[in-house]
Amino acid sequence: MNTKIKKLFWFTLRILLAAGIIGWLVYKNYDKLADAVLKINPLWLIPAVLLYTLHIAAGAWRWQILLKVQKIHLSFFESLSLTLQALFFSLVIPGGAVGGDLAKAGFIAARTQKGERLKGVFTILIDRVVGMIALFSIAGIVGIMSIKFLRSLSGIMELVIYALIFGCIMGLISAAVLFFHRNLERINIFSWLISHGNRMSKGALHNLMSAMDDFRSEYKTLIFCFAISVILVHLNIALIVYLIGHGTGADNLTFSLSILTSSLANTVGALPITPSGVGTRDYVFEKLLSAGGIKEQALLIPLIYTSIFLCFNFFGGLIFIFSKKKKA
Repeated sequence: MNTKIKKLFWFTLRILLAAGIIGWLVYKNYDKLADAVLKINPLWLIPAVLLYTLHIAAGAWRWQILLKVQKIHLSFFESLSLTLQALFFSLVIPGGAVGGDLAKAGFIAARTQKGERLKGVFTILIDRVVGMIALFSIAGIVGIMSIKFLRSLSGIMELVIYALIFGCIMGLISAAVLFFHRNLERINIFSWLISHGNRMSKGALHNLMSAMDDFRSEYKTLIFCFAISVILVHLNIALIVYLIGHGTGADNLTFSLSILTSSLANTVGALPITPSGVGTRDYVFEKLLSAGGIKEQALLIPLIYTSIFLCFNFFGGLIFIFSKKKKA
């Protein structure tokens, strides 16, 4: 089996897994789902869609800011267009969000001069790291604060959530190592670990650390981008979930539960298990909302969120198809 066939096989398997999880959840909760659909109030969903638009725009703005640090100037609308196109490719290129980043790297390379292309690609790496630090921070803090609630979960789901919180903490430690690796390399054990990690990643770790070095002096910009990620991206997503919940009749859904469920579910969604986390994110959403006392709407809320998410992703595909600047 050659490499292309192997990639296609695993990509197809991930699509089938996503479809299988969604199908199983719908089948298992069909009666509750059917009753909940009848209670949908679309007036709550309109602001949810508008806020999701803000979420996408905030991500594009954050990337535009990082590009300016490297003296690469894109208009906001071009940054937004490339971000939406990358969202589409995160669905169709194996690797999920990483596949979308690869597409974005190709787009920015086609729009920059030769000497600036590598810098442009590094901004995508930094953008991804800053976004993940914000997500891990929220998920880790809220998860630790909600330990009593999480203990009410049973079986493998409880272990999954604890593993997610531990993973968030380790992710934050890894980010700290990336930003302060110059200081840590003076310690023998850290120097060996970094060298070993670089060999295992075939030089990718070294490239990422070099990118971090370019931005260390721009710490104010990084803090500002982190604030954008926390407020306009992740807390915004929690508000979207809150609005969807109340639009489906889940009046007992609190904003704090929305933060907990959205941050932990999106942490699972960031893993390259299914395309863009479709299915796996919905499963975690449903379990956490059910544990939080949301019964009828526990599945409908993530399904509506995923539907909004997919609409924006496919809109990015339309932009790519009709873009005059697309490259082979």
